[in-house]
Amino acid sequence: MERSSSAPRACCCLLADYNRHVLLPEEKFREWRPPAPTIPESPGHYAEWIEGCKLRRKATCDFSYAGPLTEAVLLGNVAYRAGERIRWDSRALRCLGSRRADQYLSRRYRPGWRL
Repeated sequence: MERSSSAPRACCCLLADYNRHVLLPEEKFREWRPPAPTIPESPGHYAEWIEGCKLRRKATCDFSYAGPLTEAVLLGNVAYRAGERIRWDSRALRCLGSRRADQYLSRRYRPGWRL
């Protein structure tokens, strides 16, 4: 993927999926060791959802964890697309002082549709 010349430059990057986490550039993080896990292993999305329904169990990464994590990830995309650092006002759900970033936070709906 080619990087936009107006995108902010970062000194490091985290690549992650379900089974792997890599800090880049690897040379910079060669000595770094991850902390011990604090969240129990999940049996999987579907199994966890069914257990939650049947046993009234709280998910390992329920909304109190997943909500702020998702917000941070999506705001990273907003900053990248805007090509600048952003300051986020979580109460007002707005980027402070950035009209470029604000354009990515909502959309204009067709007549007859609204949220």
